Amino acid sequence: MSQEKEKYGEVKKCPGCGVIVGSFAVACPGCGTEFREIPVSQTVEKFYSRLSDISEQKSEEYIINFVVPNTKEEILDFLTMASSQIEPISHAEYLETAKSSKITRRNAVWVRKMEQIQLRASISMKDDRAGFQVVSSIVDGAKRIGEDNKRKSKETKLGCLAVFAVIVLLLLIMVANS
Repeated sequence: MSQEKEKYGEVKKCPGCGVIVGSFAVACPGCGTEFREIPVSQTVEKFYSRLSDISEQKSEEYIINFVVPNTKEEILDFLTMASSQIEPISHAEYLETAKSSKITRRNAVWVRKMEQIQLRASISMKDDRAGFQVVSSIVDGAKRIGEDNKRKSKETKLGCLAVFAVIVLLLLIMVANS
């Protein structure tokens, strides 16, 4: 075992200039070389494959506990996949309480995962503001869908309440005219 490994453990070096870099670095601080790993989509593919094989009850725990690697490509790949899982809910779907509740819960899990990835990106992309901005933009977009869903839920509830109030009012008028 080399002294370097004994002293530092696994050392990550820049392939461009040989400078030792931090484990969360996505680019070399010395020469600017971006670190890219070839199996980017393998992480997402592995995740999706396993996710489709487990029960819905265990999927929530699996999503939250899945460790996303810290390369820029894998972070962006995973975020892109996760953002596609956030589902907008129509006003009509809010009338189907079980369905909207299930979608709302699943969306919350995905948003939590995306926030987790954003935190990881804030560490690994600390020197890549543009990359982190893309990450933040994707996460913010997913959060906006959640906020839009909450607005639709309130509108649907208010609409139902208004219809109920009109029916009660009509019944009261009919009773008063009798």
